[in-house]
Amino acid sequence: MGPDTFLGIPYSNIPFEDHQGPYYDMVHVPTQAEAGGFASQYELFYSFDYGDVHFLSLNSEVYDFTQTFDGINQMKAWIDQDLPMKNKI
Repeated sequence: MGPDTFLGIPYSNIPFEDHQGPYYDMVHVPTQAEAGGFASQYELFYSFDYGDVHFLSLNSEVYDFTQTFDGINQMKAWIDQDLPMKNKI
């Protein structure tokens, strides 16, 4: 295991816009709110509507071992914007 793994799970402090890999190459996700919700701009977390249900997809591997919590705080700020959008309908 390298220095950028914890319990076998890869992590890094890579900015959200620089994340890449096979999953992101194979799956298209609604980053611009094209399926409902608030645009996240990132494939790491997004939301969509299916019928009357609103789904949020969050990346559980976003963790900052430098204790700045920039990634977590950015995701939380997006959730705070996304969920009130559903209350306005």
